[in-house]
Amino acid sequence: MTQLKVLFLSITAIILFFCSNVYSQNDAIKIVGKLLDEETKEPISNVTVFLSFTSYHTQTNMFGEFSIYGVVPGAYSLICVAKGYQKVSLRVDVNGKANLKANIVLKKMTSLNKNDISQVSTFIERHKFVEKFKKEFLGGSIRTYKCEIVNENDITFTHNGIQLFAHSDTPIIIINKSLGYKLTVFLNKFEWEWFSDYGKFSIDMYFDELKPADSFEAVRFAANRLEAYKGSFRHFLRACAIRKVYKEGFVAFLANYVPQELGEYEEFKDQVEDERSSNVMRLIDAIIIENSENEFTIELEGYLEVVYKGRKEEANYTEYKERIFGTSELYDFQDSWVYFPGGKYTFTSRGIGLESEKYSKQLFGYWNWKRVSDLLPNEYEPIEVLE
Repeated sequence: MTQLKVLFLSITAIILFFCSNVYSQNDAIKIVGKLLDEETKEPISNVTVFLSFTSYHTQTNMFGEFSIYGVVPGAYSLICVAKGYQKVSLRVDVNGKANLKANIVLKKMTSLNKNDISQVSTFIERHKFVEKFKKEFLGGSIRTYKCEIVNENDITFTHNGIQLFAHSDTPIIIINKSLGYKLTVFLNKFEWEWFSDYGKFSIDMYFDELKPADSFEAVRFAANRLEAYKGSFRHFLRACAIRKVYKEGFVAFLANYVPQELGEYEEFKDQVEDERSSNVMRLIDAIIIENSENEFTIELEGYLEVVYKGRKEEANYTEYKERIFGTSELYDFQDSWVYFPGGKYTFTSRGIGLESEKYSKQLFGYWNWKRVSDLLPNEYEPIEVLE
């Protein structure tokens, strides 16, 4: 490689790394506020305040005040967490026209006496539970191997013989060396059934950028982030908003259910390859309502099968695919399903969901296999990486 090309790559890496999460600063605004104790009305210091699934976060000062700068337009969940207090979650709509100010009251935590028949895990069981938690929480993609849970000893496990539960009083810290982020995760719920091997979890979290060691690592971070974005549920929603679903590499089909066994691959492959752009757009137009220039709603009672033709299924997907669908045959495209329990799902033009309900969508197939290790902050903006 010539010296000139090395210099060009270095400059490109720096630009890509610092621009991949950048939105027009002309539109960015500030969110300020104050946290007060509900009973005493006294300010609360050291409260962690963040916009969930973004890199926007801070802590209150001795006067209970906080400021979050540079917030780009969108809808967010503002989360406030303090030891000894109940967590607060508020929806915040940022329109880019004016700074926002909020005074927030926190209620003290109350101890609830429940008839809990769960058992605390033993030392021998804990190792098995930790591995199961990592597998289902982080996901199975290649990025999982570059993720480290720094404080896994802070996670406690209980079970009732049928279900596994995970809990943590402190945020779970994850270092993702594939995407270049430190994740601070607040675990709301994690429960998993042993016999059906099915479960669910709910989290709030924020991101911090990892500093790349050099320009080549900056390029790797940018390339991996783009790879994680391509074909994702967010990518699909964004393609729907701009009506470029087919051009972005997606095709979609209505479905009555998620099959327990997949049909003949070659037959389905032909169906995917033969699907026309006009058919895809006709379906998208039938299920999507444009509420405004920046807000859209999918209205759908059944399931939507979405195929992304831009990437093959990862080799690591074989174990999950065989467990769920009874086949380990990998496709030349990525096959997923989505279901909206409420019959609708509202999202922004940037592909960010606006539903406050934690389980407002259910993902199946490839999208469900990709989990915390493939998450990107909501303000991430995809930029093509030069080869």
